[in-house]
Amino acid sequence: MNETPIIARDIPGLRQHVNHKENGYIVPFDCKPEILVEAMNSVRESFPDLSKNARRSYEEVWSEKNFDKYYAWLIKMTRS
Repeated sequence: MNETPIIARDIPGLRQHVNHKENGYIVPFDCKPEILVEAMNSVRESFPDLSKNARRSYEEVWSEKNFDKYYAWLIKMTRS
């Protein structure tokens, strides 16, 4: 994501990180082309705000500074 608002389908793994019209746009899994066009227009019109929010979301979850908080347990890594 890293500062780029996205259009995502409403499926597990995506909807946990994309907040509709906050840092991206969620469409139904089996959406029609008209809904995708609506999503693209919405993202284009709100790009500066969505981009700012997407960057904040990225920094809160995925940035390196959060590695220990979220992922260190995966490799049982400890830092001094």
